[in-house]
Amino acid sequence: MQNWLLLSLIAPFLWAVVSVIDTHFVHDVYEDEYDGTVVSGIFQSLPWLLVPLGIVHFIFPGIEVAGLAFLAGGMFICSFYCYFKALFVSNDGALMQILWGVSVLVVPFFAWMCIGEVLQSIHYIGITIAFAGICLFNFDGKIKKIGFSRILFPMIGAVVFLSLSMVITKKVQQPSADFWSIFLVFSAGATIFSLVILAIGKKNPFKRAQKIAKLSGKYFPIFAIAEGLSIVATITSQTAISLAPAVSFVAVIESLVPVFVMMIGLVIVFAFRNTTRFDLSPYRNLVSGAWIKVLALAFIAIGIYAVA
Repeated sequence: MQNWLLLSLIAPFLWAVVSVIDTHFVHDVYEDEYDGTVVSGIFQSLPWLLVPLGIVHFIFPGIEVAGLAFLAGGMFICSFYCYFKALFVSNDGALMQILWGVSVLVVPFFAWMCIGEVLQSIHYIGITIAFAGICLFNFDGKIKKIGFSRILFPMIGAVVFLSLSMVITKKVQQPSADFWSIFLVFSAGATIFSLVILAIGKKNPFKRAQKIAKLSGKYFPIFAIAEGLSIVATITSQTAISLAPAVSFVAVIESLVPVFVMMIGLVIVFAFRNTTRFDLSPYRNLVSGAWIKVLALAFIAIGIYAVA
């Protein structure tokens, strides 16, 4: 199995863990999408601590590469903002995952348009089959239609920003490039764009920053775990993008997030099945409709086999 494929599998698993945590924090801890975006953006700066510790070295990669990497980081955090905005309309995990799955189709389009990435016919067929599996996997017949348009538009923004971020990353992150220097500029872009989003928000940015600082102090252990996992996922994703023959292939593999979310749900249900102090209903919903999920997994597996 190729290295890029193994790395591509790590990222969706870690993002699935973070997704479960984010679902808890939305409405319970975060006030709105700005809180989640700024917390994620600030933590994106943590890889810079590796430089003074001597673990990695930063060498300015040049104006063009640095500018693109910075832009990719900014678009990455903008996708977070749109995602959190949609979650605050409706914390409907099934609907969100279906809309995220659209990136499987959007990434190949942007890759063709922006960097001239052209795949073989079998690859496009595999991508289409995988997308059908993603939709089937998340469809449980219970998706709420209330506020759908209010969810659709921010999620379109999330998909577009994330897809462009991946395509730009592919352009600058090549196997021969200095991975860490480019990634550090990417991280700086994510952090600075999150602060810009905070500054242009409707509420006083200074008061909002103070509140987020208090929130981060109160929930620091959980924030550190969730955002640390997110950073590791981003690193493995970018490494996979740099090594993969095409960024579209990585997009297909990373569409496995809902599959890993289901697996996490299974573990939680099994681990706490004998306790009444823990509400397991949201996690049982994740694993409902077993037969249709098995069929969906078959579609996704065929799609991944076609591109890998």
